[in-house]
Amino acid sequence: FYPSSFTAAALLDAAMSSGDLSSQEGWYENVLTSASQRRVDLLNVLMDVAAQQRDFVLAGLWYEKAKARGVFPSVSAFNTLIAACAKSGEFETAKAWYGRAVGAGFDPNLATFTMLIDVALEQRRPSIAGYWFNQSIAEGVLLPVVTFNRLLEKSVLLPVVTFNRLLEKSARLGDFSTAGGLYKRGVDAGVTPNNETFRTMIIASAKNRDMAAAEIWYQRAVHSRFEPGATIFQALISTVSRNGDVHAAEHWFKQAEARGIEPTLSMFNSMVAAAAKSGDVAAAEHWFRKTEAAGIQPNVYTYSSMINAAAKSDNLTAAERWFEDSLEAGLKPNRITFTTLMDAATRSGDDEAARRWYEVALNAGVVPTIFTFNTLMNGPARNGDLEATENWYRTARFMGATPDRITFNILINAAAKKGDLKAAQSWFEKAQENGIKPNVVTFATLISAAANSRNLSEAQRWCLEADKFNIRPNLVMYNSVISAAASQGALNVAEAWFERMSQQDIRPNVVTFNSLISAAAKRGDLSSAERWFQKAKAARVRLDAIMFSALINAAARNGNFAAAEAWYEEAEKSKATPDIVTFNTIITALAKRDNITAADAWFQKALDTGCAPDEVTFMAFVKAAARKEDLSLLEQWMSKAARAGFKPKLIYYRVLENKIAQRAFRGVIQRAVDEGDQSAAIRWRTWAAHEADPAE
Repeated sequence: FYPSSFTAAALLDAAMSSGDLSSQEGWYENVLTSASQRRVDLLNVLMDVAAQQRDFVLAGLWYEKAKARGVFPSVSAFNTLIAACAKSGEFETAKAWYGRAVGAGFDPNLATFTMLIDVALEQRRPSIAGYWFNQSIAEGVLLPVVTFNRLLEKSVLLPVVTFNRLLEKSARLGDFSTAGGLYKRGVDAGVTPNNETFRTMIIASAKNRDMAAAEIWYQRAVHSRFEPGATIFQALISTVSRNGDVHAAEHWFKQAEARGIEPTLSMFNSMVAAAAKSGDVAAAEHWFRKTEAAGIQPNVYTYSSMINAAAKSDNLTAAERWFEDSLEAGLKPNRITFTTLMDAATRSGDDEAARRWYEVALNAGVVPTIFTFNTLMNGPARNGDLEATENWYRTARFMGATPDRITFNILINAAAKKGDLKAAQSWFEKAQENGIKPNVVTFATLISAAANSRNLSEAQRWCLEADKFNIRPNLVMYNSVISAAASQGALNVAEAWFERMSQQDIRPNVVTFNSLISAAAKRGDLSSAERWFQKAKAARVRLDAIMFSALINAAARNGNFAAAEAWYEEAEKSKATPDIVTFNTIITALAKRDNITAADAWFQKALDTGCAPDEVTFMAFVKAAARKEDLSLLEQWMSKAARAGFKPKLIYYRVLENKIAQRAFRGVIQRAVDEGDQSAAIRWRTWAAHEADPAE
């Protein structure tokens, strides 16, 4: 039999009251020999009792006996003893118990250090408070700013090393506002920042991709006569490079040169990579040549960036040329090189070339990773080729690559592009089976799949489903649902989701308002479209061509061509000229009303703005001419279509009913004969027989 923790507490409480703690040692040792969790509980109680009695010697004896049998108190029991020592003014004893806790494998927590510092400050022992603050930094425990401020208020002079560590901790958490406050308080209290202070903050800011903070810390460093080295500039250039910000990368590169720092290969590689990420092939090649001009030999990463630049511009030929150049330079391609070539092929829509480069990589002994297969899957997925995407997925599994969240998102996207909602949902379920947690992209893609399937209720359901996975819908998801509603002209549903988004304090963007205006346009509801336009202006979003196109479309559908003209003029003022789709909407609406003159005027406007007419444009005029049985007008627009490179035969099939077509073509042919143009007569006769294109 051994007493419970409750019994032990009662016995020890009685012993404590009588002041006879040592009399309990006999049965305490008996408890220690038992194999039970209860002996740990008992030891915790003993530590608490000793702390209350301030009998730290006896606590030490109990602890050593327990330790000999592999029994250790909890971290809270250690904290109780350390606190009792500190409050008794026995800071050396507190240090000893702190050492025992660390030796027992316990990590001192925030409560431990906060308590020790508070007690030391209350007892006016600033050096002791500083000691425990330094210990907290050494253990990686970031104390609250209020504790740091209290130390400074009590004139505790912290070493700059400690100061730097505290700043670094704040910076790593991305809390640069706190770091800035700490810096100011520290400097005001007499802490002198050194080179490490600024190096830490600049690099931490860069790694967190907070270039505004990096710029501020850089300026502070310069003001304090700190000379940043190559490491600083490399971190800054590398960070903006990952964002594809060529302008910012060039800014920091020039700053480095101005300070007499000789550019390294890493700096040049970052410059090439920045240009490549932005798809600026010319800039990438410029920096590649600058690397060579500096007498630095480009390495495999430099060439891989050039291949990536070509890939981003959908230029497979250029990507392959850079690959050949790298081989001529004696470089051995790596996994990144081959994956980038596959990316170039898929972006160019050449899935066969992507497969070829995959096989070349295998023959070169390069083991593909899931990143490789994700790249290969992306090509067919973008085109909605679900079968090809799934084939690459099966190959990845066969090759031992473990699919990740990106893999399943690509598969869901392939199904979404195809409009196969069932397949998209199936791949979502398979991701769950594989332990893959969905993210915002997953749900946005599922919403898109539902929208492409014209299933608005499912689009809404998937947005609500995200909450079950602790994913708070963001702007992209809300825009996806609003767009799904807009595609069906469900303005009331789109507006309801807009209200829900507003309640979540999510700021709408131009995509949001474009969808709402488009929803109104599909209904021919010009007043609602204009109302949402005014809200867009009030929200100060960018007014783009899509927005004006939707407004012009709403006016045209409503038959209000004066309003359409007015909105077109507004678009011109905003330098947001609509595209041919918008012009087609107006031209088609006017042509249906047999107002060919007005339709022709809009046709000329389209040409004047650089919009090339398409098949829909010419079909509108041909339909109108056919309805009017105006053979002269029909021939005019058929000829214009042919000169624009469109096969009139296609228009013939899609536009003209047989009886009208036959009568029209007989008239056209007869006119050619009457005018003595036999070649024209033969062309039109051949066309009418559906045999060839008269423009040929």
